[in-house]
Amino acid sequence: MRIVFLAPDVDLSRSTGEVSHVEDLARALARSGCFVTLFVAKASSWVAPPNVRVRTMSSRNTLRSALSIASAIRNDRPHVIYERRVTPKLGAAIGWLVRRPYVVEVNGLVEDERAILRTPRGRSVKSGPLRRFIRARLLQRAAGVVTVTEKLGEELKVRFAVSPAKITVLPNGVDLVLFHPISRGLARARLGLDPSAPYLVFVGTLVPWQGLETVLVAADLVRRERPGVRLIIVGDGLQRAELERTALSRHLEEVVRFVGSVRRDEVPQWIAAADIGIASKSGGIRAVASPLKLREYLACGVPVVATDLGGLEPSVSDASVGETVPPDNPEAMAAAILRLLANPAARIAMGARARAFAETNLSWDIVAERLVALFAKCNAKGGRW
Repeated sequence: MRIVFLAPDVDLSRSTGEVSHVEDLARALARSGCFVTLFVAKASSWVAPPNVRVRTMSSRNTLRSALSIASAIRNDRPHVIYERRVTPKLGAAIGWLVRRPYVVEVNGLVEDERAILRTPRGRSVKSGPLRRFIRARLLQRAAGVVTVTEKLGEELKVRFAVSPAKITVLPNGVDLVLFHPISRGLARARLGLDPSAPYLVFVGTLVPWQGLETVLVAADLVRRERPGVRLIIVGDGLQRAELERTALSRHLEEVVRFVGSVRRDEVPQWIAAADIGIASKSGGIRAVASPLKLREYLACGVPVVATDLGGLEPSVSDASVGETVPPDNPEAMAAAILRLLANPAARIAMGARARAFAETNLSWDIVAERLVALFAKCNAKGGRW
């Protein structure tokens, strides 16, 4: 099957979750037997696997890009066009030009993120009726809409009147080869960490909806019971300076370490060095995501403390791989952390279950298999013009 994979907002030279998502999914689709042409905003030194071609967008203008891509693929038309963006203008335009169905992947809603950031760019999406109408029509006319959580699918039904029959819930996956259990002692030795201190780790982009203020307060509460505790924050983002100031104001200089961005192949070592992985979220965002960090912790065999916004997937409690806490509740988070730190045997058992659960349920190959089945179904039906 030939697939045009559109990721027009993704810069492959950056070390972000969305870059990991796109690269991992492209690899998995190729392993499933698909031939993928991936269009991105900016390419990088990433070595694409066989059956994946990477192309850079020729223009930020939707019409110009659509005409250019349609011309490039006209003699080798894809079976499906797959766009990773909530307003699939590009996919719809290319689909119309080459008469092929387009499928949309939605990972979140930009207006929710802007509301938390409080930095709307001009008129917000939410306040623009024309833009909202266009988005709704494009989603409604798509051959399929993939959402990463059931809750996000419900939001699309309510906000944009997307037919339930078109929505497929397909959570994110994890690279089980890159993210695998590593000896904690070995990881700490490589990273120069205290071999005996209890460590917590957060991996992700430092933005308000991650709920990291809650994590810092929880760390402050934990250190009163466990003075040697350490919190490692791996990643960067627009909230980093604010979080560093918060840590200083709470005198957490000896507790919290901001590592910044690291190469992706270094992330598993930071996770493996920790006793507990923190998967926090703010309660201010309604449509929950499918957090990559949670899957990466589990694949590395590390138990987790995760914020439960409702519909959390995978279910930490059901899989018995850690504890869940309500959002924006540092007391509950601190209590959960202390319970796990007090029971090393339970953590070891949870870690073993976490890896087994990831192997059985969370690989990108499982995601690709379901996605290819959806593509085949959409291709058989054809597109609507």
